Amino acid sequence: MDPALDDLNVVSANVTLTWTDDDVAEPGPGVTPLSPKNQPDTFRMFVFLPDGTQLADVAANDPTSRVGEIRITVPVQTDGNLTGWSIHVDCEEAGDVVGPFGRVWATDNGNAWDLEIEYTYLEWVVPEA
Repeated sequence: MDPALDDLNVVSANVTLTWTDDDVAEPGPGVTPLSPKNQPDTFRMFVFLPDGTQLADVAANDPTSRVGEIRITVPVQTDGNLTGWSIHVDCEEAGDVVGPFGRVWATDNGNAWDLEIEYTYLEWVVPEA
C-alpha cells in the first residue's frame, strides 16, 4: 500500500527534470558544414522549500543527443515535516534551427519535459504496548 503524501515526513528528495529537443527538424543535418543546426534549449528549475530555502540549477541539452537533464538534490532536513514544496520550471531559451550567417530556418517554440521526484520519508510507527 502506498502511503498518502499528507501522512509522510519527507526528509530528502531528488528532483530530476528531463527533456529532448526533438520537435524541430533540421533540413539535411550534417550534409555540409553549412547545414542548418538545431541550437540547444536551456531550462532552469527552482525548488522552493517551506523554510525559505531556494535551490536552482540551469542546463542546456546536449547538441548531439538533444537530451537535457537537471537534477537537484534536496538535502536531508532535520526540522519537521517538509510538506508544501514548490517546483518551478522555466524554458529560458528554445534554440531555433539556424543556418549559415545566423539565418533562422525553423522556429523552436519549446519542448515537452518530464519531472521525476524520488523521496525518502519517515513513517511514524506507534509501538505496541
